[in-house]
Amino acid sequence: MRVLRRAVRRLSQDEFVVQARVAEDASLAYDIQKLESQLSPNSPSGPDCDAPEGRVLSLLVANSPDGLTGYLGISWANQNISPWAGGCYPAYERVPNRAGLKLMEALREFKIRLRPGSTALDLGAAPGAWSIVMRRLGVNVTAVAPTPMYHWLADDPGLQIVPMLAEAYLLMCQMKFDIITNDMIMDAQDSARLMVAYAEHLKSQGIAIMTLKLRQRNRRRVMDHALRILRKAYKIIRVRQLASNRREVTLFLRKFT
Repeated sequence: MRVLRRAVRRLSQDEFVVQARVAEDASLAYDIQKLESQLSPNSPSGPDCDAPEGRVLSLLVANSPDGLTGYLGISWANQNISPWAGGCYPAYERVPNRAGLKLMEALREFKIRLRPGSTALDLGAAPGAWSIVMRRLGVNVTAVAPTPMYHWLADDPGLQIVPMLAEAYLLMCQMKFDIITNDMIMDAQDSARLMVAYAEHLKSQGIAIMTLKLRQRNRRRVMDHALRILRKAYKIIRVRQLASNRREVTLFLRKFT
């Protein structure tokens, strides 16, 4: 640690943040957030921290023939493909799977603040990661899923589980929601059409967060077609491929009226 501190001091007297990660074949006796805070008090931490701006000092700790070795690099944040170390969204809350990270990252990236007591419709919710994230924020969730949810969610009074396909629930839904979420593994155009059909169950100026799966070869054409469909009912606020996305993009939508 002392050697790393000396190296950091030599690099610059200007303010910068430290982003550290550990290679899979290496291990540290302390967590990575502690390492970052020891090297630089300017490094963002905690669940509400913003993406870094300005200068970024990157540190990779890996095994070498001489033992643990630290590799240093410095860049401007806007030069990097992702603002987060190694492209990994920093999870300060435990989530049951990677899908939960996608929603957490989307809420932060799109600067969405969900109000406690608001209502959400989570389409294709199983096994329940997005529903869990929203429940932690105090949102009352209706989770529609034909496959089983995490068993402990059945005891949550703020979560109603509807065990059916989203297409089937559309025919019987009688509520209007503040937010609709959709992370279903579905053809992008079909998913867009379903979201347009559900727009009548979204309150005026309500919002939606969804992912478009782009596994086909002609991804740009598929995405453009899906966006044209969505514009029938929504204003498209943002489209981003987030660090937690793979062959998909995340959309932030707002109902027209």
